[in-house]
Amino acid sequence: MRRLSQTWALTLCLVFFSAAARAGDAHEQAIHIWDTIMSPYCPGRTLSACPSDDARTLREEILADLEQGKTPSEVREVLARRFGAAIDGEARLSGIGWLTWFVPISFLALGAAVVVRRVLRKESTGETSAHALSEDVKQKVVRQLRGA
Repeated sequence: MRRLSQTWALTLCLVFFSAAARAGDAHEQAIHIWDTIMSPYCPGRTLSACPSDDARTLREEILADLEQGKTPSEVREVLARRFGAAIDGEARLSGIGWLTWFVPISFLALGAAVVVRRVLRKESTGETSAHALSEDVKQKVVRQLRGA
């Protein structure tokens, strides 16, 4: 009898903690969605940053959907159908979204190439400064210093 009660106690603990873990996962997933979708009520802000009552209600709906077992992608699909594709605040590698990744990376690569080229050119010519004095100017300076 004692062994049976211990088994039931262990089973109840496992059920309780697994439900708590699922609720924690749902809350973390909800926060990620709130942080990565744009608010339909506050232009230019994510849903998590929008202080309006409508945004609060939408955040609660998202959390409830996740707690009921919907996946984050299902929740996003529902939001996109309800508010339009512009609600998605994450840059995607499809459509024109690839430009948001490609343009900054290409400018960084171009800038690095220019810097490397200038450094290599300066090393190959032996130039130490962009304002290096020519030989005749150096001789004039030396003559003036000796005469002074």
